[in-house]
Parts: sequence; C-alpha cells; structure tokens
Amino acid sequence: MTGIPREVAETGSQPPSDFVHEDDLEAALASWARCIQDKISFSIEYRVKKEWHGHDHLSGEQVVGETWFVIRLSTASILTNIIATGCVL
Repeated sequence: MTGIPREVAETGSQPPSDFVHEDDLEAALASWARCIQDKISFSIEYRVKKEWHGHDHLSGEQVVGETWFVIRLSTASILTNIIATGCVL
C-alpha cells in the first residue's frame, strides 16, 4: 500500500520521508514523537506518495487519486511492537 516492499517495511529501515506525502510528513512525525514522549494515544490521517489506482465499473475508466491512511495508535500497542521487534526509540 505504501509502495515499500514488505520485507523492507518490517525492518523499519525505510525513513518515513520515503513514503509519507511531504505535506503530511511533519504532522505524522510530530504525532509519533508526542505519543512516545508523552505516552499518549493518537490518531492521524496522512497521505502516502504512492497513488491509488482503481477502475470505475460504471464508466469503464481508470481512476487515480491520493492514497490516505488513518492511523490510531496507543502507547500500549507501540510498546508491544517495540518489544516484539527490538526497536529502540
């Protein structure tokens, strides 16, 4: 969905600037940092750089648009993921 291969995404080695839309990057990084620092949950919508492609069945036309994600994270889910993956923040 992001355009980043799964095996690369799972390592966490791909910087967010490679896939998060540049207009949304600052807010996405700030939300993540605040969640970690203040130990609070957050919800954010952001676009990724990879376009969405679809097919309109009524007109038969190809349609292209922005790809959006809605992310809701709690500190508990982040801490679980950090422990499971061995990530250090």
